[in-house]
Amino acid sequence: MTPSYEISIADARTHFFQVRFAFRKTGDVTLLRLPAWIPGSYMIRDFSRHIRGFEVQCKSKDLERASRARTSATVHVMLKASELDKDTWSIDTSNVGTNASMIATYEVYAFDRSVRTAYLDQERAFVNASSLLMYVVGAENLPCEITLHRPTSIARAKLATGLKPVKVDQAGFGRYLARNYDELIDCPVEMAAFTEFSFRAGGVPHRFVITGAHRADLSRLAKDVAALCETQCEFFEPITNKAPFRSYVFMLNVLGSGYGGLEHRNSTALICSRSDLDPASEGYQTLLGLISHEYFHAWNVKRIKPQAFAPYALREESYTRLLWVFEGFTSYYDDLLALRSGVFSLQDYLRALSKTITQVLNNSGRSQQSLESSSFFAWTKYYKQDENSPNSIVSYYTKGALVGLCLDLSIRLKSKHRFSLDDVMRHMWQKYGRDFDSSGRGLAEGEFSLVVSEACGLDLTREIKAWTQGTDDLPLQALLASFGITLTLDSLSSLESLLGAKFKATGLGLEIGQVKSNSSAERAGLATGDTIVSCNAVRVTEDLLCSALRSLDTTASASTPKKQRVSEKVDLLVFRSDALISIVLGESSTKLLRTKLEPTVRPTKAVRHGQLTWLGQPSKVAH
Repeated sequence: MTPSYEISIADARTHFFQVRFAFRKTGDVTLLRLPAWIPGSYMIRDFSRHIRGFEVQCKSKDLERASRARTSATVHVMLKASELDKDTWSIDTSNVGTNASMIATYEVYAFDRSVRTAYLDQERAFVNASSLLMYVVGAENLPCEITLHRPTSIARAKLATGLKPVKVDQAGFGRYLARNYDELIDCPVEMAAFTEFSFRAGGVPHRFVITGAHRADLSRLAKDVAALCETQCEFFEPITNKAPFRSYVFMLNVLGSGYGGLEHRNSTALICSRSDLDPASEGYQTLLGLISHEYFHAWNVKRIKPQAFAPYALREESYTRLLWVFEGFTSYYDDLLALRSGVFSLQDYLRALSKTITQVLNNSGRSQQSLESSSFFAWTKYYKQDENSPNSIVSYYTKGALVGLCLDLSIRLKSKHRFSLDDVMRHMWQKYGRDFDSSGRGLAEGEFSLVVSEACGLDLTREIKAWTQGTDDLPLQALLASFGITLTLDSLSSLESLLGAKFKATGLGLEIGQVKSNSSAERAGLATGDTIVSCNAVRVTEDLLCSALRSLDTTASASTPKKQRVSEKVDLLVFRSDALISIVLGESSTKLLRTKLEPTVRPTKAVRHGQLTWLGQPSKVAH
């Protein structure tokens, strides 16, 4: 018997799904388990905490003792079920016939608006199966069927998913098939009265559904997304331009404020702010970058995988030091391919790249943690950040993107523009991704330098080791200059920069958010949660404190006479846990940096050639 699931609505008002799971025994004891995390989001989430009312039944005629009693009555008998750990249930199936069908039923609370779990109310039902559907331990590779019932509380509801339909109605509700449990949980489901459009790219149909109130320019969005998808299909398969899936679904949930995405094998779940759908806004470029990012993942991480993810260990952490390849390089290519597709101008691309450089340079944690360490400790550091995280960690997304940039430009220079990181990505696709379903082979730890050598004939082991295992800053200015892009750095003189702390204004004063390492705020003893109420015996304001910090002579050397210094200190009164304390600021902080990228006014012919082959948009780059 094929394991089969049914999902229906128990109560939309209280946000509970009803799950019915039919399965067969695997021995005298059959184990059912729910994943502890969802691939693509590297944190143990313990989805099982949202389950209630779990029970397992079996028809009495399927019980061996019933057959011995020669009874033909069909009644449902409860089986003994007990919890072995936080997400595993043990079912006593010693008296159940080999071919007997058992049914587990339970309810799941779903009220998480993110892309990582599940959500249910009277207007929308969203399902990531990893947070709802159990599996039989030892039977994960069997085909699965799932029936998705129409939520009666949602008027004009339709359904979108990447699962293969078997028997569905016009709105998409009905029965679907997955090749195995891994595919089942890798195909989220959107149920709502959404708007949608469709297009073809890479030779296959693409569906884009939008849930939530919006006034999107659907024709503009469809044109831009189609260009992105076509460019990426051609990137990995320049000869055939063939997509690695039979169809693809974008599921965009529009909120008043929000941002995020999660990749899947032939779909993605996305969140954006309502204002991001305005094509004239900078947020629209951010949304296109997000769409590009998650779509690129269909190749890089869903099929080209780290060996640690082949297969996923769904009940515990899967450690790898390579997330800078899979998330970082995806973050590098998302905006670059938006430029090559024509949906970004050169100005758009340089603005986005400048923003990434600024984020990395203003993060003091970059000098404390390497990219390999950031990848390895994603489970406990990157995904569980606190007020000190910016001082102790570096993002494998942003710095990983800059390593991708440095590798790309270095390969182009060292090979005299015969090879690039593009060739490395295509080589990985052919070696690990194209036939992953049959080979199951992933990129091994420490293997990436060899891949670069295989693809380009270059030994960049030393550079890769320095950039991913070390904490020194990357050679961005020199490399970009070789391609006709000038990187300039300016200091900011805002209060956040001078104080070295994030803050927000409250009715009481200025509440400190995060304190930066080696800053004026840290040296004076300010801490997260403190509220500054006065500055030099005057009620504090942002402008007053900023002016006072500017007056501190931070450039004076030890030999400078005191009478030549503008000010010696700034006296603060601060509430900490409702107690009033005194804090003295003796200096302002090293200022935050702002970066700017501009094309060289008159690049040489060689530089112009390299610039065009890198950016891939002659009509955009030449002016």
